[in-house]
Amino acid sequence: MASTSCALNMEKLNGNNFHTWKVTTKFFLHEIFLQEITSKELLPLEVEFGEIVCKGITLEHHLFMKKDKLTYGTIFLNVVDYLLHHVTHVEIVKDAWYNLCATFERINVGKRL
Repeated sequence: MASTSCALNMEKLNGNNFHTWKVTTKFFLHEIFLQEITSKELLPLEVEFGEIVCKGITLEHHLFMKKDKLTYGTIFLNVVDYLLHHVTHVEIVKDAWYNLCATFERINVGKRL
């Protein structure tokens, strides 16, 4: 039985390589089925059905949180130390991804002009 793996030599985000880092990271996350997590919202812990309120962690919420942590770890490990403040102190990886895009897409456009 052949095993498949996605071995990828990724250069860490250093502030000057955002575009290539973003494309490489999205490709890697896609290959390990985690890319969609960078755009998903956190699922609510309370769900209302008329007068009935269901509280607690659903299986879907648990799976979301597990994928979120795996994706966050992948991104965190591929950012140089002095830029980690862009991805810390967030609840979900979508916010970390947004912070990086908002910061470096704006900076890179300014450098091109």
